[in-house]
Amino acid sequence: DGRQLAGGANGVFGRRWRGDVAQMSVVVWGVLGAYIRGQLIVATADAITVAVGLALLGVPLAPVLGALVGFFALFPIVGAFVGGGLAVIVAFASGGGGLALAVLALLVGVFHLEAHVLSPLVLGRSVRLHPLAIVVALSCGAVLLGVIGALLAVPTTACSVRLAPYLRTRGA
Repeated sequence: DGRQLAGGANGVFGRRWRGDVAQMSVVVWGVLGAYIRGQLIVATADAITVAVGLALLGVPLAPVLGALVGFFALFPIVGAFVGGGLAVIVAFASGGGGLALAVLALLVGVFHLEAHVLSPLVLGRSVRLHPLAIVVALSCGAVLLGVIGALLAVPTTACSVRLAPYLRTRGA
């Protein structure tokens, strides 16, 4: 429904701005779509990696827990704690403290790999930003606005970078 949304947004502005708003809407919609696809790729990689790791450790319900971790990976900061916490609780209930610590170590490793390698590379390619720009945007967003800032940082930065040349040529 992107075209309908853009058309509705375009109706809010005066005739002088409608062409600009329509073109900028296309850019923003493309960036947001690319960001969501990138996030889904990262979350899927998390889910598969965690599910395989849990299965190798002998944790029951490994595929289900991996899927939950992948789902919660879509939510910056809190998602890792919620999804990972569920996996640690199941590991503790089924195998005791040693297994829970092993699962915790697995999760810390996976989430560090995701945060420092996978997310910057995948999101950087999907929204066409340098991986360092992704890390800086996420860090600034998280520091300034917490979870909401981390969630909005990359798409906001990518949209700004894509819209800046258009606005420069328009003299805005």
